[in-house]
Amino acid sequence: LRGTASTGFRAPTLAEQYYSATNVSPTTTSVQLPANSAAAKLAGADELKPEKSRNLSLGIVSTPAKSLRLTADAYLVDIRDRIVLASGLRGASPVAAITSRGIVIQTAPGSASVAYFANGIDTRTRGLDLTGQYTSDFDGWGLVKWSLAANFLNTRISKAKTAASTVQLSTGNVLFNPNVRSGLTDASPKSKLIASADWTLGQWSLGLRVTRYGKASLVSPTGSTGAAPYYRSTVNPAWIADVEAAWEPTQKWRFSAGVNNLFNRYPQRVAPQTITPTGAGLLPGFSPYGYNGAYYNLGTSYRF
Repeated sequence: LRGTASTGFRAPTLAEQYYSATNVSPTTTSVQLPANSAAAKLAGADELKPEKSRNLSLGIVSTPAKSLRLTADAYLVDIRDRIVLASGLRGASPVAAITSRGIVIQTAPGSASVAYFANGIDTRTRGLDLTGQYTSDFDGWGLVKWSLAANFLNTRISKAKTAASTVQLSTGNVLFNPNVRSGLTDASPKSKLIASADWTLGQWSLGLRVTRYGKASLVSPTGSTGAAPYYRSTVNPAWIADVEAAWEPTQKWRFSAGVNNLFNRYPQRVAPQTITPTGAGLLPGFSPYGYNGAYYNLGTSYRF
């Protein structure tokens, strides 16, 4: 039986504090402001402070047979003051923030928006990790190490900051829009299963891994405006297979060849309403197994 209780913190990164960008198109103006800047304060920003976390876990380890090992761990993670991007802010205060930086808004004021990082959301994550390992000895036919792992988790928002009453935003505009919230709670699969077998015979080895990803989804704004209404895009559950063969002629040299996403699986396209006029964002960047299909690789390594 094992368990842990701990606390932690994460300080703001330099990029979160000081990164800025200005993007102008024929119809929109969007500006990302440094969180600690005077302009960001006009749009409701505060000085960034460290995130704080509390972690609890309880697990059990069992070895019911000589070659069999089982583990189960449950955990709870609370994060306060998460640093997230407040984006798509529109209205009188965001416009004032943009013009205070000396930026001339050539488009309609209603199409101008700002973004900045803020300590704005508290989350609670509950999870369960299960693993099992077993080794089969086939004498002259080598060894096979079998492994099975499963992860289940759920993240919910327990508290979200709202804009101060002095900050003038457009009607219906909020500090953390549905896209930001969905990115925290829905964009990662709530379940993941990994089954693998690694066979070794002398200098040769062959590994096969099959991963089952649960459903992932993300709510995104209308692509042409970057604003409401919002639409949900979904990546359905999928099985992804990876295989690798290796040869180790000596204790120092290793040569390998492998394929990731063996069956060339692609995720579904995003909701058509969220695609920008230039076609950007056609495939879901939040897909847990990417969107590039099969990947072939050759490798060699030398141990000094």
